Amino acid sequence: MPTTIAAPKKAPAAEADFLPLEGTDYVEFYVGNAKQAAHFYKTAFGFQSLAYSGPETGTKDRVSYAIRQNKLTFLLTTPLRTGNPIADHIAKHGDGVKAIALKVKDATSAWEETTKRGGKSFMKPTTLKDDAGQLVMSGIHTYGEVVHLFIEREDYSGVFMPGFEKWDSDYRPAETGLEYVDHCVGNVGWNQMNPWVKFYEDVMGFKNILTFDDKDISTEYSALMSKVMSNGNGFVKFPINEPAEGKKKSQVEELSCPLVSATSTKISSPCSDSAFWSIATTKDICCKYSRSRLRIDRRCSSKSSSAKAQRVSAKETSRRCSRRSRKSRSGEAIYRCKYLESLPLTLILSP
Repeated sequence: MPTTIAAPKKAPAAEADFLPLEGTDYVEFYVGNAKQAAHFYKTAFGFQSLAYSGPETGTKDRVSYAIRQNKLTFLLTTPLRTGNPIADHIAKHGDGVKAIALKVKDATSAWEETTKRGGKSFMKPTTLKDDAGQLVMSGIHTYGEVVHLFIEREDYSGVFMPGFEKWDSDYRPAETGLEYVDHCVGNVGWNQMNPWVKFYEDVMGFKNILTFDDKDISTEYSALMSKVMSNGNGFVKFPINEPAEGKKKSQVEELSCPLVSATSTKISSPCSDSAFWSIATTKDICCKYSRSRLRIDRRCSSKSSSAKAQRVSAKETSRRCSRRSRKSRSGEAIYRCKYLESLPLTLILSP
């Protein structure tokens, strides 16, 4: 009697990544005083001087200071006159982030792939050249006034990018352990989380890897919902937050000033238009800086009118979290305490 053996089913072919990202290249802030801001980040967080651009290097309308610590680079830009997009951005938002620059092997392909999928172009592929080679950059718009830039620097060996010169400084504070950008959070308006989740899925090929509802992230008075988007290799993660119903305004609606979120394993940095992101770092930095230069709040959204309420020591935060853990019996409550242990503080920069 003949025997029939079913052919093994073939595993579905892995979907090609049309936008391979290699991490965050740099983050650009529009600020009122770039040199002062650079000094603050050097003093408070141990950044080092990297590069400078301004009238002396041929840039007539702005000055920019690039600072770096390990794989983390900030670009701080100030306009030299009013009546331009940079000055208007600062007047509207205060100091804040304009661009999240992502490192790619092919900036032209990145622009073509994202714009043909519905992304709105911010910058067509542009080649910048100097004696150290060439750098290609392009970009698209995202939520609010934030943009994503695609940076291709395979053929560039200069200090930062064309138009910049090395910034030598005798002031070299000790580094504090900041390593790299971990994730960038976009806070959007009511009922806008899912449309922006779809944007990152369709335009940039990201996947939703984690979801929090208003029961996961809430206080007695406010709440929010969040979906975490990640690219294929996990080097770039963008949680998207939206408000949820509560007794008072949501944390997302209260984010009208630049915030820096610090945890036992991460530190994040200011971003305008309701966005902020985290930087992987060592554990000791929270205690070191929470006791001195920075105002602290346990919630990464609260805007307390009491200065005393904003100054909570790392020890007190740990004590409260431990006490909550002892009181908690449900899985949700225990999970939320673990979340607070890894995300205990918000540090509000006051340069």
